[in-house]
Amino acid sequence: MLGRGGQSTEVGVQTGRVAVADRTGSALADVSDGELLTVGSDGESRKQALPMPPDRFAWDLTHPLPRGWQVGTREEGPAGPVVRPAFYFDPYHRARMSQIRSDHDWTRGFFRLLPTSVVRVRYRVDRPGPSQLCICVRTGRSRVPDTGVLEVNGAFEGARPGEWQVLDVRAADMLDNKCAPAFGPPWVGFLVIFNTYETDLGLCVGGFEVIPPGGRL
Repeated sequence: MLGRGGQSTEVGVQTGRVAVADRTGSALADVSDGELLTVGSDGESRKQALPMPPDRFAWDLTHPLPRGWQVGTREEGPAGPVVRPAFYFDPYHRARMSQIRSDHDWTRGFFRLLPTSVVRVRYRVDRPGPSQLCICVRTGRSRVPDTGVLEVNGAFEGARPGEWQVLDVRAADMLDNKCAPAFGPPWVGFLVIFNTYETDLGLCVGGFEVIPPGGRL
């Protein structure tokens, strides 16, 4: 697995062994089964156990949005920090849409989903309307290119305007869409998207979390 960000490059190995060198050809490290090597922009490197995506996950909005966050802004509101959408040209829909798109982490993945995992969103809208929540997922092995989408269409169509509400949905209930994964669980989420299409509904997301099977709701 190879991942590259603005400040570092990561090499992870699930099976086998990889020899890593710098730009000059000087050896940095050998990376073996279950290991992850991170090389910073300053040339410093460190090796650790390859992390597994957690079954429990939550956005921490008390801190700035992560480096690489794609669409949307963090704002301080009366009820605490929230993420608000921005208009973005969506290449899938080929239209300018009001969206929140998280950072993208294919290599590590943000979380694992099982059929009875619960996705919870704390949100408010100024008015209800066409909307969806999408979670882009891969298999448990990042070297396999297969992807799919877990989706809630009409996510905020029944919302009470101006009120904070909670959306709870099981992962198994997000499979009824044409882009659903053709592979079974566990599904590893690597991108989260909120979409209100061409209209800004005044969406504020105050929390996004994944609760594992049997976890306390």
